[in-house]
Amino acid sequence: MTLRVDQEYDYLFKIVLIGDSVEGKTIKAQIWHTAGQERYRAITSAYYRGAVGALLVYDITKRQTFDKCPQSLAEKEGLSFFETSALKATNVGKAFQTILGEIYHIVSKKVLAAQEAAAAANSVIPGQGTTINVDDTSGGVKRGCCST
Repeated sequence: MTLRVDQEYDYLFKIVLIGDSVEGKTIKAQIWHTAGQERYRAITSAYYRGAVGALLVYDITKRQTFDKCPQSLAEKEGLSFFETSALKATNVGKAFQTILGEIYHIVSKKVLAAQEAAAAANSVIPGQGTTINVDDTSGGVKRGCCST
């Protein structure tokens, strides 16, 4: 499928295989292109909250965008850094493939940790159970609700 830059889309879907395709895992990624526009600033924080990954993009032909997104940030925070070109379609797919793979691994680890925690909470540890007394020590006569 050939995409033209001047075409506008409400939604565009692409299937990306992460890891072993036999696993049958699915990742739904929402990609928001705000183009740094101020009008999106109010809604972006709501979408960024809880996000597992993000792509910070700058235009090397515009110094102000480059200054806001320095490569040193990636080095300082231990993040991946890809130099891409949307114009030449260089490394764009690789950048998305890498971030989706990292997100998959992060989410998988969280799911596994939650499953292990749930299994540990449900397991019985000898000597740490609850004692239930089944002897009737009240000594009183019990009557059913329908006794005469």
